[in-house]
Amino acid sequence: MKKSIFLLALASILVAGTAYASGYRIPEQSPDSVAKAGAHIATATGANSSYYNPANMAWADDAWLSELDLTYIRLTSIDYEDARTPAFNGSSEEENFLLPTLFLVSPDYNNFRFGFSVTAPYGLAKRWNDPFPSLFAKKFELKVFDANPVVSYKVNDYLSLAGVVRMIMATATARAEGTSPISGVTTSLDLEGDWSVDRSGPHS
Repeated sequence: MKKSIFLLALASILVAGTAYASGYRIPEQSPDSVAKAGAHIATATGANSSYYNPANMAWADDAWLSELDLTYIRLTSIDYEDARTPAFNGSSEEENFLLPTLFLVSPDYNNFRFGFSVTAPYGLAKRWNDPFPSLFAKKFELKVFDANPVVSYKVNDYLSLAGVVRMIMATATARAEGTSPISGVTTSLDLEGDWSVDRSGPHS
């Protein structure tokens, strides 16, 4: 019995280590990815392989491949009900987003393929305008844009190598304001920031 409890506890720890929060992640960056619920890395052989798996560009059709998508995301309103008093209740605003993506893969040039992608892999926003919720989260917004120039080289029919330069640009806003009906303290928070980074790395 003790051994079973120990194994169950160990399994729980290992499983918890692989669970990541991704409330701002947008894994579906192309129609193929949407159809496969984001599980698209190994099977990406079209224009979107320039983003999902650049080494796979070596196995794509020998021609110029391009894909331009526009994804619409709608976040419905969320109702908050406070157990202390209905005066604290509130509803978030509905949010609507249009996310463009671009993928490009070149023809084969002596076993080299070149590609480029522009995506928005993270983002979205949520706003609360009712008095009590806006004390803590009047507006939280994140925008992330990812541009990837890539190159792949086909070593043989079974092996391909790729190199990636990843350019990430991000902006974020956090805003809270109002007067607490409990303490009478007035809150005013207005934070804005931006961030960019260049990264490169191999794929195979």
